[in-house]
Amino acid sequence: MTEVGAQIDRIRVWLIASDPGLTRFRMAMTTTLTLVVALGVLYGITKAFGQPITVALLGVVIAMLSSAAVNDPDPRQQTITLLAMPVPAAAAVTLGALLAAHKVAGDVVFVAVMFTGVYIRRFGARGMAFGMVAFMAYFFALLLPEFRRCEAHEGAGFCS
Repeated sequence: MTEVGAQIDRIRVWLIASDPGLTRFRMAMTTTLTLVVALGVLYGITKAFGQPITVALLGVVIAMLSSAAVNDPDPRQQTITLLAMPVPAAAAVTLGALLAAHKVAGDVVFVAVMFTGVYIRRFGARGMAFGMVAFMAYFFALLLPEFRRCEAHEGAGFCS
């Protein structure tokens, strides 16, 4: 065996030993694929509606968190959690967009969203995923300058 072949063999053994079932590798690939697809779709949507790229990046962050946060025990439960994930994310983004221009109210609701996100962790893996995604969605919607321009009647992120 050549020196290069021995090096490749050592790297292969090291990779297999560090992740025997390739679980972390599959999770990393799933998350990466989710990011690429979400960015491609959301980039097209933001361009079609004339929105800045940071609005698409908010969606990419939420997609990444959703992909990584789902830890339900069986595939059926994981699918249900993933399909229900837009509900807390959309509610949090809408709330953040509506309160972004109102500093004190936004901060008070920020604490409430934080508390709620931690509290619903007691309901298992699904509660943990919903709480984490809702918190991060509200946090980004509250702090991104694009959402501060929103008026109360325009809502969830498509504001001019």
